Amino acid sequence: MSRVNFCILFFLFIISCDDIKDGFIKTKSFEIEFKELSNSGAVVKQNHYINLFISASDLNDSIVFSSYNHGLNGVSTFLYDSLLYNSIYSEIFNNIEIGDSVVFSTDFNLFLKSFFKYDNYTKSSIYNQVKINLKLISCLEKNSQNDYNKKLTIEAIEKEKNKVNNEKKNWDLNYDDVDIVNSIYTRLITKNTYNYVNNDSAKGYYVIDYNLMDLDGRLIFSTDPNQPHYFQKNKQGQLLKGFNFLLKKYSSGDSVHAILPSNLAFNEKGAFVAKIPPFTPLLIKLRIR
Repeated sequence: MSRVNFCILFFLFIISCDDIKDGFIKTKSFEIEFKELSNSGAVVKQNHYINLFISASDLNDSIVFSSYNHGLNGVSTFLYDSLLYNSIYSEIFNNIEIGDSVVFSTDFNLFLKSFFKYDNYTKSSIYNQVKINLKLISCLEKNSQNDYNKKLTIEAIEKEKNKVNNEKKNWDLNYDDVDIVNSIYTRLITKNTYNYVNNDSAKGYYVIDYNLMDLDGRLIFSTDPNQPHYFQKNKQGQLLKGFNFLLKKYSSGDSVHAILPSNLAFNEKGAFVAKIPPFTPLLIKLRIR
């Protein structure tokens, strides 16, 4: 069924029924479920940039990808180039307009390869099929996309600034042991009480345990307490800038909490695999062995 015919039937169905039900379009590769139908008339064009909100959930309904956790200010941007245009996902974009929201199922690795040019991101069978929620926000040529990216960047920087300031105010109100290390808000939780690693194999290394969270409380990463991480002290590029400042300030046995702004963490790039979007401040819980 073509999109035009579908839109007519969908509209007639909506105005003739008390209960609005979701509509579907079947293509060769997908059954596309429409959650929102804009009728904007604006379509995707090849070699333009498409801006999307996407989330992908696995068979357990756990989110394995989200523009909120990966994109710039919650938006994922892709060039609708030959790789994407010639993929099966053109069946999606040929049937939606700007403003539409759709749901469909797909192979996760194929999704990552087509959109992100990632190969073999995961071999876990739970990710073989994922449910994609996709909203088409806009389709822009290069100059307009550059302007849009600047707008998203300004918004993301302002959002980070507000989050960091609010977290600092919260610390100022609730704790009397706040210290500032190279603009980083820190708290020494315990001193010289954590398990040392005192053997020849640890010489010349920082040996640490740590948790990374965003300022909304989402746990991003946590080391195994039985397997601390080792980092060479004199090797550049192993640690985030903020970690370097903290490790120079504090000593073996110390346990420290810190608010790490993005310029001392993953900055404007973020970290795709760790699900850290650009301009994300972090809460660090660090233990130095």
